[in-house]
Amino acid sequence: MQYFFKCKSISFLATNRQPYIYPDMENGSQMQTELGPTGLSPFMQTEYQQQSQPWVSNQIIDQEKSAPEGVPKPPPPVVGKVTHQSIELYWDEALVHAYSVCKKADGKIKSFLQEKDRGGQWCGAYTGYGKKHVVQGLEPLRQYTYRLRFANDVDKGECSQHVTVTTTKEPMCAEQLHKAVQRAYHDVATTILESGEVNIDTPDNLGFSALMQAARKGDAEMTELLVKFGADVNLKNSSGKTALMLACFAGQKETVKLLRDNGARYDDFDNGGSTAMHWAVDGGNAALIDWMITDGADPNICDKHCSWTPLLRCASVSGNYQVASCLLREGASINCQDVDGKTAIMIAVINKNEQLLDLLLRRNADCTVTNKWGKNVYDMALAIDRKSNIARLEKHFEDKGIKGVKRDIEVKYILDKLKKVIQKINKNKTFHCIPALLLSSHISVEQNVWIVQAWLFT
Repeated sequence: MQYFFKCKSISFLATNRQPYIYPDMENGSQMQTELGPTGLSPFMQTEYQQQSQPWVSNQIIDQEKSAPEGVPKPPPPVVGKVTHQSIELYWDEALVHAYSVCKKADGKIKSFLQEKDRGGQWCGAYTGYGKKHVVQGLEPLRQYTYRLRFANDVDKGECSQHVTVTTTKEPMCAEQLHKAVQRAYHDVATTILESGEVNIDTPDNLGFSALMQAARKGDAEMTELLVKFGADVNLKNSSGKTALMLACFAGQKETVKLLRDNGARYDDFDNGGSTAMHWAVDGGNAALIDWMITDGADPNICDKHCSWTPLLRCASVSGNYQVASCLLREGASINCQDVDGKTAIMIAVINKNEQLLDLLLRRNADCTVTNKWGKNVYDMALAIDRKSNIARLEKHFEDKGIKGVKRDIEVKYILDKLKKVIQKINKNKTFHCIPALLLSSHISVEQNVWIVQAWLFT
């Protein structure tokens, strides 16, 4: 085997461990020597070792040592907290290292976090100058893949190796419980409650607990299940309403019974001052009201806003004949007064509820009671000028022999009306109409005289 070497201007041929004859430059004689283990003579071996080293300029070496590195390739982002719908990723140490090797003049280092989509394509998950990012809105038990890249004003680094993270299983939560109650999924609700991961009294976005929802819907089975797992039957929402109030308003008799059997109270007041009985009256379920009174509810309990009893509430809000009949039958006070002194019969007249007016008259409501301004029910009937109600009251007065109510009120009413007519006549200067107007009155001549005298001197 032959080797060819070139050192400076010397060319030679070497054969492994064969003698080589060197010409004597001065004497013209030849010199024979043994080749070394490299196949070279000692002289040429030394020369070869010196000349065969790679030649590198000292200036180039210095330049390479002093040249700044570009934006480095970062390690994969570090995985932080992982939930069923979010993944926390951070790269603070990698960013610190990148700043340490990059020139400040090259600008701030921007981070590009990328996520691999279902089709295998990389898309942006975050771009900015932060050190971490929380990816939100993810699906439970799904695998997600991320990688990171840095860049500044003059350079873009390589992408890191990717990291794969799997979101956790979705935990049991109050939202799931509310959905199960709304859809009457009793088995699902049972599973959630048995897990022990959910506070059973956690309200929904409207402030209703699961028990309130079940009671309002009249789902007796769900109500019983929630009570069994410790739901607070007297818990109030933001407006002060309890599950019992909601069930009463909805007319859910079976649910009301369940709640009462488990300690629900009739004497709780909401923020408006109303009780479960008031809400039952608004709901209009007479059978439920009858059962509640039998169960111990007070038919004369007053609210804390208008001092309305259930009967006054009925007359003011719904005017429900069946509910009013039930209340009166079960012992509701017919002549109780509200904060302004109005009675149920006054409210019936004001609201022009003839059916309720007839009921109260048959039950012998007191028509002589006055409010805090001294007006009674007949005053109010005249003020509203509903002839059918005026006639009903007058007939009632006549049938019952009630005196001292109609006469004085008639005089005042006609006097006020006459004053308005005379004012209009004086304005139009038609004085000849006065006798005819007086004669057209349905009261006696003596009363006419009294009215004219009263008008002349007032």
